Amino acid sequence: MSDWTVELEFNDGSSKKFWRARTDGSDFIVNYGRIGTDGQSKTKGMGSADKANAELEKVANQKRKKGYDDVEGSATPDAGPTVNAVPEVKNKKGKYKVKRAGQTIVVEIETDGASIETEIEETHASPEAAAASYDRIVESLLASGYKKA
Repeated sequence: MSDWTVELEFNDGSSKKFWRARTDGSDFIVNYGRIGTDGQSKTKGMGSADKANAELEKVANQKRKKGYDDVEGSATPDAGPTVNAVPEVKNKKGKYKVKRAGQTIVVEIETDGASIETEIEETHASPEAAAASYDRIVESLLASGYKKA
């Protein structure tokens, strides 16, 4: 079994290279180069094991987005780092309310690990005011790059 947590390869025409990484305590260690060579290694002190693991996951995912594939037998894209487990994150939840000029807005927000769920409810003085607010929100979302799901 390899000492490397993540082992990736990129094969595209004449470009055949590898990238592999692991952590050792608070160090993030990579080895990369052309397939068939020993490549070169770099060690980056991250200050903590959690930061080193986060860096490993972040950089590995960037490599995958660039077309690198996992080497058979190494970590899968969903597996993430296998050493120095990240501490459990406590859920957070809040509810916020504002009233102004015939409008009430209630926002509920909750985090569960790596995801955030929000729910927003607006109450207006009339159906016409609600429709106008809806149109403004949709226009703002579309202008910001959102697409209808």
